[in-house]
Amino acid sequence: MQNNKWKNLSLAIGILFIIGVFYFGAKGRVGVVAHLDYSAKIIENEDGSIQINGYKLSDKEKEIYLAHKDHNQSDVDDEKLNYFSVDDKPAIIDTSLLLRGVSLKDGIPSLTDPLFEPISQNPDFKDTLGLYYENNGEARWYPYTIMVWHEIINDNVGGKNIAVTFCPLCGSAVVYDREIKDIPEKGYTTTLHFGVSGLLYESNLVMYDKELESLWVQALGKAVAGELTGVTLDVLPFQLLTKEEVIEKNPNTKSLSRDTGYNRDYGFYPYGDYDGNDEFIFPTSFVDESFSPKKTMYVVPFEDKYIAIPYEDIENIHKNFTVGDSVLYVEKVDGEVKVYDDKKILPGYYEMWFSFSVHHVSDGIVWK
Repeated sequence: MQNNKWKNLSLAIGILFIIGVFYFGAKGRVGVVAHLDYSAKIIENEDGSIQINGYKLSDKEKEIYLAHKDHNQSDVDDEKLNYFSVDDKPAIIDTSLLLRGVSLKDGIPSLTDPLFEPISQNPDFKDTLGLYYENNGEARWYPYTIMVWHEIINDNVGGKNIAVTFCPLCGSAVVYDREIKDIPEKGYTTTLHFGVSGLLYESNLVMYDKELESLWVQALGKAVAGELTGVTLDVLPFQLLTKEEVIEKNPNTKSLSRDTGYNRDYGFYPYGDYDGNDEFIFPTSFVDESFSPKKTMYVVPFEDKYIAIPYEDIENIHKNFTVGDSVLYVEKVDGEVKVYDDKKILPGYYEMWFSFSVHHVSDGIVWK
């Protein structure tokens, strides 16, 4: 079993970090339930309203709070993390490495079929980054300013059911196909809807599917515990672009709306300068020091390997790279990264180096 010292320490650090941001930050008055500290001052008023440290919960936040009212993080045992039972179901990871984050199950609410608006109406700054995805003539942009508060968007674009995912702790931005097909041992095809489990694995977001409640490591797109263990989602091609780049590329793009039904300050980044330093909120098994731990990688799944390309160095590295009998080619034009196998474009995604290296010890290679 994992050393309880690490579990308690990681939980304490996470809560102190989030509470520090939310209660002492200039705009840190929202998202209380999403990162609920159970030592906070909670008042349940006679009129049915609930206040946490003076902040009145919205109806949706109150619903989350009441659903987990009797849940105490310190009393949850290793086998039933955030109400997910992992001891009596298949698993392909050491489940003792699953950590309770600082949120409850669905405490960070994923969005399903959210509202969109013309990107010209989006209030973000022009250098705001977001995930750009297009299919069958339909283009959508999912800005980090919203993704950081919800982490998973279950959407349908041009007839394709997708999961737009982002883990702020690992910088891992990936778009997945939510359709799982032809699983012999399961005997069915289905569209999955993903939520945030409140758990972490190697500091990475652990998703869960709302159909069977299997647990999925976001950076791998793989079910690691539960009925769907071993199933891997297909990575779909997308680009990480600024608002300005999207408008130049396709001014008809629709942007994810801030009208989500949740009370969040979408102009405020709750993780402070986390991206810009080498410190971690939660521990990982090890850190490969070949690169700065939070250096952004563009990762391409290819055959049985995962290829990491240092994103900021693409203009300076060799454009051709040999993998087995194949010669791949990479280019970056107007912010868009494309990797080719002959004339075929290979889908990829983004991830911090420390996360890539810990998840791909045996099947990861670096483009040089």
